[in-house]
Amino acid sequence: MTKSSPSSVHEAILPLLPVVHQKLQSAGIKILAEHPAHDDVIRVVSKLAFTFRSLDDIGEQTYRQAVYMGLLTHYRSHGAVDVTTASNMATKEMRRCACPRDSSVKVDTPRPRRGHTPREILAAEWMAAFTTGHSGASHDGRPAVVYYMLKHGEVKIGTTVNLLSRAQNIRPDQIVAAEPGSYHLEALRHEQFQVFRTRRSKEWFSPAPSLAAHIFDVIDAHGAVPGFFIAGPRKVFA
Repeated sequence: MTKSSPSSVHEAILPLLPVVHQKLQSAGIKILAEHPAHDDVIRVVSKLAFTFRSLDDIGEQTYRQAVYMGLLTHYRSHGAVDVTTASNMATKEMRRCACPRDSSVKVDTPRPRRGHTPREILAAEWMAAFTTGHSGASHDGRPAVVYYMLKHGEVKIGTTVNLLSRAQNIRPDQIVAAEPGSYHLEALRHEQFQVFRTRRSKEWFSPAPSLAAHIFDVIDAHGAVPGFFIAGPRKVFA
């Protein structure tokens, strides 16, 4: 596949392009550099590369979901169309970009539906990969994380097995960090930063320098939480 120029794709993504293109083709999708939505698709797919431990940990269906989200983003931002129209356009384009290994193979086109939207599938795959190898990161065997959410200048420290659902309920300005863990780790963090607890509830804290330093340590250790957990503009934690 043709390689994009540095002006069209961020330089940090460029080294990943050959591998990303190969993975997409293995998943039955071919997006040429000349495609109008190429850069939007690559940006979404590349977020997975920085989130999962390895590109090999990402399933083919997740790659297709990411391509769908990239196409959806492109049509929404450049075409100024409503979500339904953009979804239909993305679905149609997914079939045009399909490159199955033989004519009898049908490429599954992601269709948003209750419990199986592209964001929900990406979130579930991320949760599973993020907590792999961490024995304490579970509620009754289910992958769990301790999250740090920023809202109205305060930080919420909590735990969940469904980070996307929790973000949709709390509607934070940003999920600033997450680490594999469950109730025990959450309790330790609450005790660690109890002097900064606000009046809102036991899970909300003022972003004191020591808490901010801890959050950046968590980001260094586990990476940033991908943007698909929150829809719309996000504030920068500093």
